[in-house]
Amino acid sequence: MPDLIPHSQPPPRFPLLWWRHRHSPLLRPTDRLRAALGLVTAAAVLLTAPALALWTASVAQHRFQQTAHQQARDLHRVAATLLEGSPHHPEPGSDEARHTRYPARVRWTDATGRTRTGTADVPGGLPAGATVDLWTDDTGALTAPPMQPGEIRNRALGWSLGAAVATVLTGFLAYTVGCRRLDRRNLASWDEQWTAVGPRWSSPG
Repeated sequence: MPDLIPHSQPPPRFPLLWWRHRHSPLLRPTDRLRAALGLVTAAAVLLTAPALALWTASVAQHRFQQTAHQQARDLHRVAATLLEGSPHHPEPGSDEARHTRYPARVRWTDATGRTRTGTADVPGGLPAGATVDLWTDDTGALTAPPMQPGEIRNRALGWSLGAAVATVLTGFLAYTVGCRRLDRRNLASWDEQWTAVGPRWSSPG
């Protein structure tokens, strides 16, 4: 006598994407809509995220380059004298030591010829009386130097990654909202069906 119960089948290789497409008498129209929504959302994110990331990086780099050019025109390089020595880095000669800066009191002369004092970040291991190059604005106050190409590149990359992440989160949010609406539709349909069928099940035979 042939078996009446079919043998179990292995799960699909990609269950999250394809299990809803299998033929089944229990498959509802909303299940197909949910699967279509997931595929459309995934395709939209995969196509949009890279393009938006590249466009954002290009726009951000252009804007930062304009800012750097403006800073190069408006800012002034001055030679400042350390009024106190800066601390020594624990690993002199290392890459970290070359990039680490320490606050120290300095004296400089602004564009009007006025001698001023303040605190600036300087390399480590400099004695009092050493000279460092700093940047001032139009008022003669110390300020950060103009953005360098590496800083511009890193900032543009940050904006690019942010745009890609925002695109993915937007797609996930849209899919979640769509699924919740489909779930509410299912619940409403079940309520209607139970209203029609429930009394016959609960009434005495």
